[in-house]
Amino acid sequence: MSTNQEHSAASLQTTHTPASLAAQAVAAQYALYDAHRALNQCSLADAHAVKARAALDAATLMIAKAKWYAGRFTGSNMYFAAFTQSAQDAAEAARHFDGAVEACRRVEALLDGTEPDPAALAGEGLPAIELSRRGTEIEFAGDVPIVPAICPIVVLRGSSHEMGRQYIQQIIDIFGKWPVERLAARRFRAHEIEIVKNWHVHMQENTPEIGEMVRGWIDAAKEHGIELNYWTAIQLWTGHFEPIWSGIRGHGVRDLTADSLDEGEGQADSSYLGGQSMSSAHADRSVDLCSGACAWGEATSDGALVSGSTTDHDCTFQVTIAAFPDDGHAFIYTPFSINGFIPGLGQYFFAGHPGMNSKGVAYVHHGGGLHGIEETSDRGYGLRRGASVFHNLRFADTAADALGNEMGWPIGDVGTILGSVGGFYADGRYAYVCEARPSNAVGSDPILRELSFDEQGRSYEFLYANNNSMHPRSAAGFLAPDQGYAFNPVEGWVQNRPADLAYLGDRQLAPALSTKSSQGRNRYLFESLKAAHGRIDVDVMARIYSTSAPERYREDGQRMSHAEREQAWLGGSPWPSSICHRVNAFTAVMRPDDGDQGLYMGCVGPANRRALMHIPGHGYYYHDEANEFWEIRLRRTPGEMLEDAKLRASQLLDDARRRLDGARRVSPGVAGSAYLAGLIQRADNALQEGMECESSMNEGDGEGQGQGNGGDAARRLSRALRRYTTCQVRAKQAITELELSLSM
Repeated sequence: MSTNQEHSAASLQTTHTPASLAAQAVAAQYALYDAHRALNQCSLADAHAVKARAALDAATLMIAKAKWYAGRFTGSNMYFAAFTQSAQDAAEAARHFDGAVEACRRVEALLDGTEPDPAALAGEGLPAIELSRRGTEIEFAGDVPIVPAICPIVVLRGSSHEMGRQYIQQIIDIFGKWPVERLAARRFRAHEIEIVKNWHVHMQENTPEIGEMVRGWIDAAKEHGIELNYWTAIQLWTGHFEPIWSGIRGHGVRDLTADSLDEGEGQADSSYLGGQSMSSAHADRSVDLCSGACAWGEATSDGALVSGSTTDHDCTFQVTIAAFPDDGHAFIYTPFSINGFIPGLGQYFFAGHPGMNSKGVAYVHHGGGLHGIEETSDRGYGLRRGASVFHNLRFADTAADALGNEMGWPIGDVGTILGSVGGFYADGRYAYVCEARPSNAVGSDPILRELSFDEQGRSYEFLYANNNSMHPRSAAGFLAPDQGYAFNPVEGWVQNRPADLAYLGDRQLAPALSTKSSQGRNRYLFESLKAAHGRIDVDVMARIYSTSAPERYREDGQRMSHAEREQAWLGGSPWPSSICHRVNAFTAVMRPDDGDQGLYMGCVGPANRRALMHIPGHGYYYHDEANEFWEIRLRRTPGEMLEDAKLRASQLLDDARRRLDGARRVSPGVAGSAYLAGLIQRADNALQEGMECESSMNEGDGEGQGQGNGGDAARRLSRALRRYTTCQVRAKQAITELELSLSM
């Protein structure tokens, strides 16, 4: 019997539980974090480092497979994979987690010199990983789909119905039929459908275009032999549970429980939010993360709006939508996932960020997370965040229009993250973060932040938000403990020492951890934006969003252990932070425009391969990571957007080649790196593939208009655009790695 077979047989004889698999997941992800931290000290022009990176890519795939099997076993991946409760799935998850730990151990041994033979990285004794494509653009490791390292873009054009139809067609092109088949297989009970219908009344009244898009989904699914029920599909936008009538209950994990809305509340899986724990409370409760910032007017170099955003969790299957509707404005928007679901966390109703439209309006961020200030009498059914953002981006002419809509819409579920309307909108003249609408709890005036202030009361034309309440009137937000949170205008309402609240229990501890995680990120954004005041542009914002938090050291100069980091953080130690870190799922920078020059830049993961964690925790890595932005412009037509992306791809590829040629004169060893040459070749291949996709488009229908062939044309145009953005990213990756290698 082989080593793998022996391990598999032993695993099947062991009882695995969700808790034991979660512990293995944490161990594997910490091992990957530590191994990458060692790799960060190496140049990828070095052959040993290239082999180490390949080995860590294999470990990343093992973890991806393990999480998929664990999700099947526990049901935490229910919108992407069947809930099996299978011992075989649990055993496979355990085997792949263990394999990832061993692969990372070998990499560290190679890099620190205790294992001098690179052949040790070869895969003997480790789970075999074979990558393939199944007629799709993404890769599969065995039967497990792998999150792409470059966010795919889908281009939609036409009526709401036609755009919905094109969305499903292109999702299938990229990922395959399995996400749609899995949705179609979901079954809901009669009382759950009634709840969906209660939400749907408000959606139909206020955002009827969403229902039309979903009907387009159904028609496209049917073309692929998939029978998709309207109520099953629309509940991705509404959820199928009642509003929370008091307090807050965190993530969409109510969707992961069998029958009771109270069962398991607060059980967001920390393996999808970076692994931060509160060990002193014997809890593995995560802090919810995300960041957003914008600057305009006197703060920017030319007065125009510039913004940056991250979504923070373990990145799953997502796309960026570039929409050109027949009515309303063109817009770009990146939901958290292709169906609004994040494994281990739950349903988010097609929320996400950032987004911008062709009138120069931006949705920057959700605006501080879950405030939960409203009383029971203020709550009820209404709109969820995703539908409200889609509508505002499509129809709002200004940020003030978006605010007007939000003040007029029924509120939605303020007790669930992103279950209600609200958020952080901006244009070139005005910006706001809405922390609470008028209500019995706060009175007739909404709680809005429209400028930022320092401790001396000076105001600045920039705004930022992480995951706590920031307005002086929001003291009751985030389930404040009896003694309240501490406040200052830069950091907002914060519990600086979460260890002091361990006695409160998980429901109040999780919001306190969230305020603490926001504290350092708020301070980082304020100080970064203030330091660049008057000079902020796209390059400055990109630099702010790609600068890692520093390493943490003990007084003796030795690097802190993970346990020491956590103890210091929970205990209130001063904590330099950043919004570029290893929990970034998607990083974006935007320069919206009231015209056809709006710039949108997107990156899977942190926009810095060497980024560390900003707080204790392990964070995430992705297979074949690039950590670079693609760039698209919201032009008048999809065809013009495509041409612009192609031109940018060609420019970046030429630049990469010139830089490599120049390096041959100063560092022949670096310039001769097969790894760097391979990145440039991959960029060139993607450019050629994009031009081949373009050549296949029929003359006259390249804009993706109308029905039938128009949908096919939109698919071909989208394929070409994805090839050009791939070229951009790989060329940028080559430039970055070349510069780093020359500096070492």
